[in-house]
Amino acid sequence: MSEYSESAPKYRIRPGTFFDVSATTRIYAASFGNEPLIDFFFPARRQDPLSFYTWSCRRFQRRYWTPGYSLSVVVDKHDHPVGLSWWKRPTQPLTLLQKLLSPSFWIGSVVNAVIDLQEYLFPVQGLNKKNMETFEQAFSAVEPHVLNTPQRQKAHYLSLLGVDPVLQREGLGKMLLEDGLEKVDDDDSAAWLVSLAGLEKLYARYGFVEETKVEVKGLHDWKGAKDDPIHGFPTGIINKLVDIDNERIRSMDENNVALQVLSHTPVNFLTAATIIASNDELATAVQSNKSRFAGFACLPMDDPVAATNELERCIKQHGFVGALIDNHSNGNFYDSHKYDVLWAKAVELEVPIYIHPAWPSQKEKEALYSGGNLQSDSNSATALGAFAFGWHASTANTILRLMASNTFDRHPNLKIIIGHSGELIPYMFDRINKATAFFGMKRGFVEVMHSNIWITTSGMFDVHSLRCLLGNMPLERVMFSVDYPFSDNKLGKEYLETIRREGILDDDGIQAFASGNARKLLFHQD
Repeated sequence: MSEYSESAPKYRIRPGTFFDVSATTRIYAASFGNEPLIDFFFPARRQDPLSFYTWSCRRFQRRYWTPGYSLSVVVDKHDHPVGLSWWKRPTQPLTLLQKLLSPSFWIGSVVNAVIDLQEYLFPVQGLNKKNMETFEQAFSAVEPHVLNTPQRQKAHYLSLLGVDPVLQREGLGKMLLEDGLEKVDDDDSAAWLVSLAGLEKLYARYGFVEETKVEVKGLHDWKGAKDDPIHGFPTGIINKLVDIDNERIRSMDENNVALQVLSHTPVNFLTAATIIASNDELATAVQSNKSRFAGFACLPMDDPVAATNELERCIKQHGFVGALIDNHSNGNFYDSHKYDVLWAKAVELEVPIYIHPAWPSQKEKEALYSGGNLQSDSNSATALGAFAFGWHASTANTILRLMASNTFDRHPNLKIIIGHSGELIPYMFDRINKATAFFGMKRGFVEVMHSNIWITTSGMFDVHSLRCLLGNMPLERVMFSVDYPFSDNKLGKEYLETIRREGILDDDGIQAFASGNARKLLFHQD
């Protein structure tokens, strides 16, 4: 068996140990992060990833001590697992004497007893047991068709193979599969697996042939996790989102990005507990490279008191430089007085709140982005409700509702950031200014915009929109932002070069726009 692959010389394969189970569980959860089939039996895993991790880890711990199962891991030069495979070979039941003399049997019995107690005392929430039973029917339906001869009954079963998403497409999956098949050949046996339809050509490269197809009742018509917006992100985007070491830093270095403020994608479908855990995870990422990263907290905005407490915890405990919140939480736009406690805390802590577009609420979808042609054109409906227009109009509405509710009069030192070159507000600046006479604000629209609002470009690399923005806002309130990975750092670099070439800003202006204004706001650096 060769430990090294020509396509991935920095990695090697070794037998997995029980102490690798935790790391390989994380790899499993990440590598199948965009796999809708798992959502079928664990529909809450995206909203509550800790529960899914706990459930998966317990399964792997049981599996490790189950006779016949073997874990292999591919590790980097530091011996950290970055990929895994589980194989199961046929075994004969142990006799009573063999059990008495087997350390693995006794250890496995203790481990299973401990896990049984954990599951009794701390049951995992989120697993759909009925769907799990349906999912497992696929295996019971396939087995009789595959293991139908004495020779085939000795075949090795490939149960699972996964690779850290950041390192996918580097040959590590192939490396693991070939390693397992070598062991099968050494045992003069065969191998089999169960996969979703459509992957036949992939496995055919390694000698697998399709033996049978089955349809599992209850699974055939399942449409996946439709309500989770992250589910729809392309795999390439998801891989970049979770990567904080490799491609992210390389892209920053190549395009002169000195620092990124990391934040989470839309979170208004997550539980408060998951949001807190996500902030802790984000803090670990920031601490891993404090010279290149800072952090914005995400907050459980359905509960203003909980959001306030989490903001304070993240600023004081994790050293975050502010918070990033969705512009509404299921149609709640934060303009009631119950959110005063949050705004007051942000002022006290001297940190900004970034209000970022959120996916439209169900009521918004029904009122604005359904019916007519959109009823059958889901792609257009999604675009209109989000990045083509809806996001920006909705976020502008949030800001204007805060003004109309006199939030900025009650909290004159509140600092709010919005993105996308102002979420349409600069283009409508004069008209809004005149119309806000109806709001009853003590401070006028222009004063609030120039005193309380900061605007980032965040992926809007258009000099015409920048001219409009600078025509209505002071330069010190405008900040460069890429919106990585949804926008490309290279495009941001080219955008700055265009601004310089067309003379929109002089050298001092570019310095303030590109970093100075953000450093002053976030880090209080003059």
